[in-house]
Amino acid sequence: MDIRVYCAYDEMVDIDKLVPNPRNPNKHPQKQIDLLAKIIKYQGWRVPITVSKRSGFVVRGHGRLMAAQKLGLKKVPVDFQDYANEAEEWADLIADNRIAELSEMDDTMLKDLLQEVDTGAIDMELTGFTAEELEQMMTALPDEEAIDKASREALMRRRVKIAWDRFLVFHACVGDQIYCMDKLNYLISFGAMEGKPPKASKPPNSVLFVDSGLLTGARKEGRLFLDRQEDVVEYALKCGADWVAMMDVPMIPPVLEALNMTREEAYRIHLRNAEQFAAMDIPIRKVFVVQGPDLEDYDRRCRDMQGLVGPKDVVAIGSIKDRAADLDLIAQITALVKKHFPQNDIHLFGVSSPRTVAKAAAYGATSCDSASAGLAVGLGGVLIANKTDNGWMAKKYALADLMGEPDLSIGNKLWMALTAFSMAQAEAAIAMSMVQEEAAILLEMGATDEEVVEAEEAEREIAAELEKLVRRDEEH
Repeated sequence: MDIRVYCAYDEMVDIDKLVPNPRNPNKHPQKQIDLLAKIIKYQGWRVPITVSKRSGFVVRGHGRLMAAQKLGLKKVPVDFQDYANEAEEWADLIADNRIAELSEMDDTMLKDLLQEVDTGAIDMELTGFTAEELEQMMTALPDEEAIDKASREALMRRRVKIAWDRFLVFHACVGDQIYCMDKLNYLISFGAMEGKPPKASKPPNSVLFVDSGLLTGARKEGRLFLDRQEDVVEYALKCGADWVAMMDVPMIPPVLEALNMTREEAYRIHLRNAEQFAAMDIPIRKVFVVQGPDLEDYDRRCRDMQGLVGPKDVVAIGSIKDRAADLDLIAQITALVKKHFPQNDIHLFGVSSPRTVAKAAAYGATSCDSASAGLAVGLGGVLIANKTDNGWMAKKYALADLMGEPDLSIGNKLWMALTAFSMAQAEAAIAMSMVQEEAAILLEMGATDEEVVEAEEAEREIAAELEKLVRRDEEH
């Protein structure tokens, strides 16, 4: 086997003539030797083996020698050095191992460097890390030094004025639920709709948001679905959509399992798709997505996508649906994303709890999406806004209890009417929660009496609209 030599050396020596120091205290496990052999085979010789002229023993490079033996090499590059005495030779041997152990690795810089190296051009194990170690490092939760307490507290101070009257709620629907009411906003999934546009035209005063629906698409098509960004955009144009999302890759087990890939591999594709999406010239508002299991991950995603997001684009926060009950975490993530994209609208994917939405709105969120209302009606229930000790919420009531008929048969028109009613109720609960959150913030910050009165008046206005909605439903 021919191995390239890039380092300076005195002589290429027959490997059989080299004698390891029998008292070398540094032991080399087979795992290390296998990795060294792989690196030498690919990289060639970058460092020679050092041999003492005084004793004839190897001083530096015992591991490299064992790797060369594993590769079956006949000759290796050797650097012969003089040592005044045995103590000097031992000191050099020990120091060669010990000095490397004393170094400290900056984990953040290391991850950044590994991400730059990880382009698919080389085997990542050539960095000295196994595939398992790389996966663990890239997906590990941040320690307190990475996202420390002070950083979290600083994020929690980045509150903004809640624009509750301009906040958009997109109702994720399929089938007959789509476009069931004017002035409601809708989200439809390219994957869930299987590329078939809605039968009806978008109602007036509504905003339509088309998402890729990767969770559904990945289960049906696997990795092939990841290359359908142009199809999603074409579908959005056909539907007359106002917003369209990039082909994002959620960092959640159901998606990663369906795609059969690691988080880091999925993120490389996610970033590639973001770059391709940014290059598209389309007359629809683009929605870029940041994903991640922790604050450090969201920070990295935001930095990586900084140059891709335009001033009129939306930045959506994904992978938070299952953690929506953790109000502080959602607030911190929202504040972090808003910090990176202060001029952009911020969307919450899959979060519809009024309290959570209100909390996120106080840190920069300007829209959310919800499938709660349509799902509730589909399962025989209706969402109705209720005030509780913890604020406003949309509580589910059984259709049979509301209608007084235990075996109610629901026709399509009634089902659509109840769905629309539920959607409006969910929006009312969210709006009320945001007004209350804003009032609490104003009081905490020492608001004037006029500001408090204004917040209270806003809550009364929403309550009045809610009563009108209830009366209208009763009349029909």
